[in-house]
Amino acid sequence: MSSNFEELKEPLKPEDKRKQEFERAIEIFSLKHFKRTGTKLNTINFASAKITRLYFDWLKTNVKPFVPKRINKYKIASLAELCIVKVQPFYIENNENMTRKINAEFAFFVTVSLIIGISKHTFNFDKGSSIKRVEDIFDISKTQRIQWLEAKNPNEFPVFSNGLGLFLLFELYALRFQAIQI
Repeated sequence: MSSNFEELKEPLKPEDKRKQEFERAIEIFSLKHFKRTGTKLNTINFASAKITRLYFDWLKTNVKPFVPKRINKYKIASLAELCIVKVQPFYIENNENMTRKINAEFAFFVTVSLIIGISKHTFNFDKGSSIKRVEDIFDISKTQRIQWLEAKNPNEFPVFSNGLGLFLLFELYALRFQAIQI
């Protein structure tokens, strides 16, 4: 049995892995947007590379110095969300308001995807009517968060408070599954 070691690939560096995740998120979000609206989104040149570069710059300078151990999934997602809002990877010609709205929606999409992807626990419960209130609160929070991302100053960097907000939002979301077991 012979082995061809040239075919073996080195594991991806964290920067390359995160860049691939951003590239895939842009593809998926663009496709979902097209299916929903029938319009194609414009993307800035090197969008995923710009988001990734900013992500790792901010991670190194604004997050790691303040976190003694591992950075939790909420801060990781918060950092990605804020980088997307800063970079504005999508644009609508001559419509800054719609550009901000699309990028806020994309930032939230990436945040949810990262948190769910990083989460170790999966929930396989049937949906029950007793959790309608939790779902309503989650939907309201989601709507308000997207509006905040759309309107916030892209130069502000509230990664810790933003991460806490994401933690609370997802803990609330997880409650709907615990309500089924009670």
